[in-house]
Amino acid sequence: MSFSQTNERWKKGDLKDLKVFTDLEIALENPKEVEILDLGGQNFKEIPKQISEFKNLRVLLLGWRPKKDLDSSTHKMAKNIGGGYLHLDRKKGTVLDYNYIENLTPEFLTLEKLEYLELDYNLLKSLPIELANLKNLKQVSLYGNWTIFKNHKIVEELEPKMPNCEFLTAKNYIKKRKKKE
Repeated sequence: MSFSQTNERWKKGDLKDLKVFTDLEIALENPKEVEILDLGGQNFKEIPKQISEFKNLRVLLLGWRPKKDLDSSTHKMAKNIGGGYLHLDRKKGTVLDYNYIENLTPEFLTLEKLEYLELDYNLLKSLPIELANLKNLKQVSLYGNWTIFKNHKIVEELEPKMPNCEFLTAKNYIKKRKKKE
């Protein structure tokens, strides 16, 4: 199974040949086989409680996804822009599918093998400090979460506790860009 355009960043090393599960019910039939789970753009209001059954989960994608029936020019327009993604308005002829996750649940914090987490364009209001207990986490993508954009201290509190994890946010992208200049 191939990765979509939005999953390119997860196409690293030994992950590129793993099967991507995109249907929660099918994934639940084979919980030990699930290493990459893409539940982006499925209108979830919270992370499904069954997520804790995926003990081998290494990549969890819960961000936005382009609708499959859009022409390629729209997909090109929605490509990675400035380290984040172009935000196309939800209310004016919805172009992108989203999730509406506000919090990370305790079940989520049982995913000990998790390495990559994409939470782009959700409605996150906070990040639990217990996220630092996920020792294998290498990257957390948080683009488009308005509360985190406005209050970057949410991420700044976690960064020292997770020195081996890269947080992808608009503010961090701008900082890196300024350093290069």
